[in-house]
Amino acid sequence: MSVGFTKSVVAGLISACLLAACGGGGGGDSGTSAANSNSSSAPVGVITSTNAPDTVAYAYSGVQDLGTQSNTGASLATGVSVETPTAGLITASLAQLYKGVAVQPVNNLVTGVTASSTGACASGGTISVSVSEANPGTVSNGDSMSITANNCSENGEVMNGQITYGFSNLSGTIGSSTSWGATLTLNYANMTLQSGGVTIGANGDMSLSYQQSGSQVATAAVSGSSLQMNLTESDGTVISRKLTAYSFNGSINGSSNMSSANFTLTGSSPKLGSVNFSVKTNAPFQAIGAASPSTGSMTVTAADRSSATLTAIDSTNVRIDIDSNGDGVIDQTINTTWADLMNRI
Repeated sequence: MSVGFTKSVVAGLISACLLAACGGGGGGDSGTSAANSNSSSAPVGVITSTNAPDTVAYAYSGVQDLGTQSNTGASLATGVSVETPTAGLITASLAQLYKGVAVQPVNNLVTGVTASSTGACASGGTISVSVSEANPGTVSNGDSMSITANNCSENGEVMNGQITYGFSNLSGTIGSSTSWGATLTLNYANMTLQSGGVTIGANGDMSLSYQQSGSQVATAAVSGSSLQMNLTESDGTVISRKLTAYSFNGSINGSSNMSSANFTLTGSSPKLGSVNFSVKTNAPFQAIGAASPSTGSMTVTAADRSSATLTAIDSTNVRIDIDSNGDGVIDQTINTTWADLMNRI
């Protein structure tokens, strides 16, 4: 299979929110209230009316780190950009792959022997590419590629660290706007992606099954055993998230996009302390362009079976249903907005 490269960085994929959660229930009298933007954290591991908005924002933002709205256009996995103005992990991985294919060594290679080369990034910094290929200069099934970024700056984003790619089920010509497909195994080693003072750090593994028929028509299925992502905000606040046994499915067709995800989420944040949640999609999130999702539902469940279910009412408003004891009965409902959730991270 031949491999092509286009300079535009992932011009389109899954401009939707990704997320969702594991069930829960509730008991007692139900009630309705507006979200309090200054809510404090409740006891660790318990979801209450006090911390439910922060809980769903924390979980939703975890998926945002995996794949968010790019500064340069529609990206692989997006939704509400909760102070994460980066291209997101999946989109960044594809963008680096396109660069790696473009600068890989192609001349005087011995079949099956690892070779390396270095290329410049558009706005400064470099990437180093190491490949082991059955057919020199051409990515084929069973090949591997390791890309190390050193202050690689493009499109207002700076990347450091290493991504290693394995290739199988290849078809078409790899490029940001070409028709191609593959199953990629990815491993992240101290990878960071920085933009506007916000930095995402990633360590862990991912399997990505990707099919693209054009710059705005694509599907992605993601899974992995463990992915550690740390978000450092512009004020120095560090939010830690670890996704285990995670999966994501998404698609884009023109301006319409849809996505869903399931995972176990552990970590910590200043508002919630240490957490251990399960997250599962009840109904896929759907959105148009860069707008917030207008439909979709996710549930975040704590270890004590208390839960909060986030439901998109439209592209502006959301509802949070709280089950305080896992009995399946909604105890309280909070009506709020996507904008409020953005402000909680």
